[in-house]
Amino acid sequence: MATRKISDLTLLTTVSPSDTLLLLDNSDPVDTNKKSEVGSIFKAVPGGSQNQPGLAFDQKTATGLYSTTQGELGISLGDSKLLLEKQSTSLVLSARDSADSNLDLTFQALGTGLIRFNSTIAINDSVFTVPNSSDNSKIIKFSATQLPTGTTRTFVFPDAGVDIDTIVTTSSTQTLTSKTLVSPIFSGDLTGVNLTLSGNLQVDGNSTLGSDNNDTLTVAAVSTFNANLTANNPVTINAATTTTDDVTINQTSGTGTYKKLKFFDTSQDTNAGRDVADLAVTTDSAARFLDLSYYDRDTDYSSTNYTYGMRIASIGYTLPEVVVTITNGAVAGFTITNPGANISNTMTATIVGDGSDAIITPVVVNGALDSITINAGGQDYTSATVTFVTSGGALQYRTYDHTGSSEAKNEIIHTGNLNLISAIGSVSNLVTTGSVNFDDGTFVLDDTNNRIGIGLTPSAYKLEVGGDIYFTGSQLIGGDSSSFVVQRRLDATPIKFNKYDGTTEMIIDSAGNVGINKTTPSKRLDVSGDSNVDGDFYVTETDPVNKVGGAIVAKRLKLTDLNGAVQTITADTISATSRTKVIFHAYS
Repeated sequence: MATRKISDLTLLTTVSPSDTLLLLDNSDPVDTNKKSEVGSIFKAVPGGSQNQPGLAFDQKTATGLYSTTQGELGISLGDSKLLLEKQSTSLVLSARDSADSNLDLTFQALGTGLIRFNSTIAINDSVFTVPNSSDNSKIIKFSATQLPTGTTRTFVFPDAGVDIDTIVTTSSTQTLTSKTLVSPIFSGDLTGVNLTLSGNLQVDGNSTLGSDNNDTLTVAAVSTFNANLTANNPVTINAATTTTDDVTINQTSGTGTYKKLKFFDTSQDTNAGRDVADLAVTTDSAARFLDLSYYDRDTDYSSTNYTYGMRIASIGYTLPEVVVTITNGAVAGFTITNPGANISNTMTATIVGDGSDAIITPVVVNGALDSITINAGGQDYTSATVTFVTSGGALQYRTYDHTGSSEAKNEIIHTGNLNLISAIGSVSNLVTTGSVNFDDGTFVLDDTNNRIGIGLTPSAYKLEVGGDIYFTGSQLIGGDSSSFVVQRRLDATPIKFNKYDGTTEMIIDSAGNVGINKTTPSKRLDVSGDSNVDGDFYVTETDPVNKVGGAIVAKRLKLTDLNGAVQTITADTISATSRTKVIFHAYS
């Protein structure tokens, strides 16, 4: 082959991988000329590095492809590189720069073209941000840290009817339009200009409805207010209203008439919008009144409006005054100089003096001191007084008018007592539809079993009394065609018949022995004093067969004959003769 210049060689436009290239081997001085197929040369190029790419471009030695390890392909762009590598089960594409630690990676389609992802996109919420296109300091960041493990939340964008809308946040100030809130909870202040409710409204904190006193609030549905409600203007309620707690009407002055609960008449032309009745509290220096007033405006609206009403008045109590009687250093009695008034039945009394150990109990009847029971007289007293402690007061029912006439005062309720007196008028029928219980067992009418209990709740008998019974009549009448029974309640309790001063005249003890003027009878009948039998006196054997019982045991017998002469018989002597022999015989 003749020598030819390289420039004279034929230029191939199409190169086959099997075509060969002439190579000059500078390392072999004997065989310097070698050949290689084109496919062998381009099948494997040097791996290179970012600074020295294995495959570079003409006059751009720092731009090209390189691979420093298996499963890695890098694109070198001077100081920057785009690296594609296999990491575990992920193929990672990353942009890096040796001179700049912050390097943006921008995907940009041409013109109106779109960047499309045909698979599900998983973005780490800790690095996923949306910056503003012109100001990178304005950033939106999404976080899923508050989601429970293993849960997925799907957010659906509504058809707002506009091309641009605003996402609702938790803290920023925003204006919301056309929103339906289902079961909302407002933890702060709620201010509304116009609020229309078609369901329940629950307000748990202090809220202001309206910006000024001229605003109106219309509630057309059932509403629940758990907090204070302040209305600076009149509130009109056109339907039935139910409250499960107190309704408070505040007083704005110290005395006089309190704010009223008014009843208006809207049915008559002459009285439309006018009050026809009211309920109010009135005070003066002596008492406090609850007044129910009725205004007679039907007859003549323009003239003086006469007011008729019912008044419940509170009145105070007066403590009793007594003088203490002392005998031999002990409290022996009392003289009531002032019984007091409107006293509670639970009033207590204490002896105050120079002695000790005296204990007394006051007895209150109809709000006044009736008597004092001495539980213990004490000792070493030379002087003593009584200190009373009570709660009480009374209520009065009064009828009145505003024409200047005096009130009709009818006292009906004392503390612990109910007294219907003549000032009220006669009561022909008093009907209750259930049981009546005064002061938790003080007086009970049991309509179910038709029983009465005084001092306790009746459980078995028509009348049951917890305490002593006192009556001023002269007869105790009872029994039916079969029997009249007086029965002790407890087995060991004796039955006593006492005098007015409390001393026992007759007793039936727990063993059934009867004592007359003897408190401890030893026989079935034990009498202290003479006895008289106006009739025959029989002594019967309890066991005639065995001759048991039937004996008269006495030291002597006195017999009176027809002439009135008294004859005495003893077991061994007879001082006089008798019409009948008296034989003392011992059975053999």
